[in-house]
Amino acid sequence: MLLLIAGFIVTVVMHAILGVPYVPTPKRVVRTMVELVPFRGGETVYDLGCGDARLLIAAKKAHPDIRAVGCEIVPTIWLLAVLRRFFSRTDITLHMRSVFDEDLHDADVIFLYIMPFLIAKLMPKFRRELKDGTIIVCRSFPLPGVVPLKTQTLPWLGSTTSLFLYRWNQSAAKTSA
Repeated sequence: MLLLIAGFIVTVVMHAILGVPYVPTPKRVVRTMVELVPFRGGETVYDLGCGDARLLIAAKKAHPDIRAVGCEIVPTIWLLAVLRRFFSRTDITLHMRSVFDEDLHDADVIFLYIMPFLIAKLMPKFRRELKDGTIIVCRSFPLPGVVPLKTQTLPWLGSTTSLFLYRWNQSAAKTSA
């Protein structure tokens, strides 16, 4: 019981310090995010701030030939992702690290459901590391200054949530800085 209380306290403190809440993505939204990606096979897929890894697990189950990598900075949420990976028997890689420390040079697909201030801070990293053609799917918060290829709205908690699909292009991204 003491371990659970300590885990809860660590989670609350980390979220307060980092300004990043843990908000699990509903199954319908997860399914739609995976369906938005035009998978060909063999892609390297990242979920930056992967939470409990449900999106990576769904993507890997739907497309077993992808390489799925997630990063999560909050230790207790990362541990939850490790447990979900174990019980799902899905071959995904999970890193306990900041999204800013993840090397994205080999990314073909990126899933993002993080706060707008973090997305804005990630834009210079994307400009440095992403190759043209990388697919980015954002939930709720768009990439600043970049026009999505597609926007899809889904019902969520009596309201709606939006998904934004992008195909990264260095020249378009630089003009939006």
